[in-house]
Amino acid sequence: MSFWNQSNEDAFPESPRVPDLSRGACLNPKGLRAFLKLSRANTDDVIKQRLNSLLNDMKHTKADICNNFTDSILFQSWRDRLGAIEFCDKESVNLEKAIESNQEPELQEKYVDPRIDPYAAREFKELKESKYKQLKELQHWVHNEKLVEDIIQSRSVEILSDNCGMSDWTQQFKDWTNSLK
Repeated sequence: MSFWNQSNEDAFPESPRVPDLSRGACLNPKGLRAFLKLSRANTDDVIKQRLNSLLNDMKHTKADICNNFTDSILFQSWRDRLGAIEFCDKESVNLEKAIESNQEPELQEKYVDPRIDPYAAREFKELKESKYKQLKELQHWVHNEKLVEDIIQSRSVEILSDNCGMSDWTQQFKDWTNSLK
């Protein structure tokens, strides 16, 4: 059962597609930021308008409308955003391990025995420090995005509860996510 009419000019926009995820995308998260911002703007920022539009139509029960909206629109958007953030979080852990063990490709290429070339040792140290700086920036970005997502989801849960009745929407999201596995 779908309440969204694709041919309707007044229909709300589709949620954006998750960009290709890679370590490079996480280290330079401009595209991911755009995805997160657009996804939030298309779902959570207009949740009240979307629900009002659907509930005013009332061709179905309030419970059906709310459940269909959360299952087909909102929870999908939350899952996509959290998936992108979690991917980058895992990449930060992998990057940290690679830097610490000198397994990062650039570090492997640059390592030279300091007895052979003392300047290479300094360059290697500088490269490793720059990698740690990238890592810290990535960890900071992931931490901030997790906080933002938590705030946005909490606000959306409040609006859902006000418009659709009290329910543990956070638990429903967890159950929905687990049902997809």
